[in-house]
Amino acid sequence: MPQTLIYQVISGLHANSIILLVCICPSGTFTKSADFTERIVNSPGFFDELTKTEYETAVRRICNRLQLESLGGGVLKRKSSRILPNPDTWDVLLFPSLVRVTVEMPSKEARVLAFENPFTAQRVARVAIHWPERRIVQEFLVDLGVAKMDSVQLARQVPDYKRPLSALELQALDDFAANLCLVMEDLLKEYYEAGYHLAVPKRSGGSLRHSRENYCTARRRLFASEAESADQPFCLIAVPSKVLRTQKDQEMKSVMMRLERITSCHFQNPTDIRFRVDISKNDYKLWSITDIWLQNRHFRSLAQLKKAINAKKIALRPYRFSPLRSPHASANKHSASVAEHQAKYDQEENLFKENFDLTFPGTVKSKFVRYENWTFYVGVQRDTGVRFFDIRFNAHLMVAEAGLEEIVTIYHGDDPLGDRTVSLASVQGIGEMWSELSPGVDCPAGATYLSVPMVGDPASGPFTIKRGLCLFESDAATHGGANRRFFGLFNPEASEGPGGYAAGVHEPSMFVVGIATLFGNQYRFVTIFTPAGGVDMHVTPTTYVHLNFPLRDGYTPAFLQPAPQTTNFLFYLDLDVISRRNIVEEVGVGSTGDRLADVSMHRRVVRSEVEEPLTEEGQGTAVKHTLVCSDVGHKHRCMQVSFSTQTPVLFSKTNTEAFSWITKKLWVSRYHEDEMRGSSVYNGVDISEPVVNFSRFIEDNESVLNEAINDHLMSLRLPFRGDQFNTIISAYAPPMTSSNAAKEKFYEDLHALLVTVPKLDKLIVLGDFNARVGTDHASW
Repeated sequence: MPQTLIYQVISGLHANSIILLVCICPSGTFTKSADFTERIVNSPGFFDELTKTEYETAVRRICNRLQLESLGGGVLKRKSSRILPNPDTWDVLLFPSLVRVTVEMPSKEARVLAFENPFTAQRVARVAIHWPERRIVQEFLVDLGVAKMDSVQLARQVPDYKRPLSALELQALDDFAANLCLVMEDLLKEYYEAGYHLAVPKRSGGSLRHSRENYCTARRRLFASEAESADQPFCLIAVPSKVLRTQKDQEMKSVMMRLERITSCHFQNPTDIRFRVDISKNDYKLWSITDIWLQNRHFRSLAQLKKAINAKKIALRPYRFSPLRSPHASANKHSASVAEHQAKYDQEENLFKENFDLTFPGTVKSKFVRYENWTFYVGVQRDTGVRFFDIRFNAHLMVAEAGLEEIVTIYHGDDPLGDRTVSLASVQGIGEMWSELSPGVDCPAGATYLSVPMVGDPASGPFTIKRGLCLFESDAATHGGANRRFFGLFNPEASEGPGGYAAGVHEPSMFVVGIATLFGNQYRFVTIFTPAGGVDMHVTPTTYVHLNFPLRDGYTPAFLQPAPQTTNFLFYLDLDVISRRNIVEEVGVGSTGDRLADVSMHRRVVRSEVEEPLTEEGQGTAVKHTLVCSDVGHKHRCMQVSFSTQTPVLFSKTNTEAFSWITKKLWVSRYHEDEMRGSSVYNGVDISEPVVNFSRFIEDNESVLNEAINDHLMSLRLPFRGDQFNTIISAYAPPMTSSNAAKEKFYEDLHALLVTVPKLDKLIVLGDFNARVGTDHASW
């Protein structure tokens, strides 16, 4: 059976991540093609998403098969029904709708035939339909070739509570937030100097006048320059999380929404206002608020918040916006208005067309790329973003398939003392959020740009990203130096030592670049093909989160939450190309202790792919190397897979049998029954139903369920230096008037808590023990 390797790369908002593949194989010759390369290559590839014609064919055939009629915007209705959605309400959410229309990725066997003749290869679409009245999602395979009786086949059926948010639901949530902000309108104006970007919901059912204004819309009307500016911190938007569910009630769906100021794409400015919306019902009128957080205060309902505001029982502090200016002088030269941006873009268009200084000497035909000794197919998938197929170096097959598989976001605790995650949100539709590249900014102006057809949410229909990928040649990755094959000198007794190099060459590399904008955070995906036979896959965030905290009596809060989220990138590498029985070869080079021998080499071969323990290099950077080898004829071929990340990953089967979302310097919670988690049905791993082994937790007497806790005890574990932690226990003993049973129960719980503190931690115990704590340790 083919084997796959899935590597997890952890990246914070300011970290760089990389996966490196190096082919160690016999050298060979490869004839360079002289085919003409367009500046913008518009020809679709076999692995591209559906074109407009293919999309229309898929929707037409699925509607004919199921007796449906398309109303546009992804909305469907039965042909036998005469009821149409009301444009002034959200009853459109009760109609059947298209959830996902994408190209179906063919099997390896089918790909081999497509590589031989990609123009005649068969293309199939996967169409997902949501049936609100049945609460299910059905997926169909639709043949895009010659129409036949069996051109539409049911592929699978899943409950609808697993589906991701649709574009219509996001618009409905925007209206829901606008209704909520109507209640807080005066509060937002007085304490935040802001208003929601919608003065009234777009679909209010006629109950509100559209001429109504708030602080945001009035300021836009009065100051034309501010209305055209990319920075409008006086206006707020609601940024939703993924759909969250719990193990206790899996059919209950909720969304966490945080109010953020509208600022330029380089910075994010979230406020401290967030709320959770129950969207379990498909009927918009049945959506409800379950939690509201405002300046570290929690409210269970909108009515409770109204009552507190009207009675003036909550003392609020002003939340002044402080813009975070870039220290670079060039930042002040950027255009401020939309009109200036558009004029500048038109100038770039002319420069782009007239500049013939090509920086990519290879060729591209239907997304098949030839460059020096490299050939591969490339495409941007709706679910996973940029993806490579049939990567060959010196005509030798290196990787059958490689690319980003999934993005998982870990949201941290609600309060500053939270030492657990709020949710795990799995991002689907990475390609849907693919962005246009800017010539001369994201890529050289003379690079070769590839247009990318895309079908995001069916509500928007198919579209084309004119500059979705760029290809160019550069030696920036090596800083002008040589591309080298590296081997480390192995000496377990030495903390550091010299390194060794072999087979160095000085040639430029080929870059493939794309950008995706994920809920305000922009990530740059860079793949580098080096002349030495290496493939580097980088993920670089380009957005910063700027938090402003309200001052209390001139001081900031004692505890801050510096990291609202951590983003995890999962890469998929199909390396089953060397042989059907891949093996891993572990190689160690170093001194044997024999004074007569300077260096020796030993080798150990195991049966299947394994990962070596992480090694620390530099400050917090971990590097892992794996060799995948086999004998091909009389020659020995190996492929080295390395990945490095600023936050080391701990793969541990004792904690989980699926993916271990546990990292060094990051605490991930136990999965309580009522803990919020988020996922998508369209990912390879459903995080909302993880395969978790709790035996280790139970053995350590660590609670899995939300059992009753002692409100007289609180513990906090904080990182101190590296792997060292401080454990702080705050205790308040029962008063002397309490029963003996209550007193004994308190000290039993305190003793049980002390036992759980690791021996290497520094322990600090604070509290009132009613003179029972002193030098007599036996008393407690």
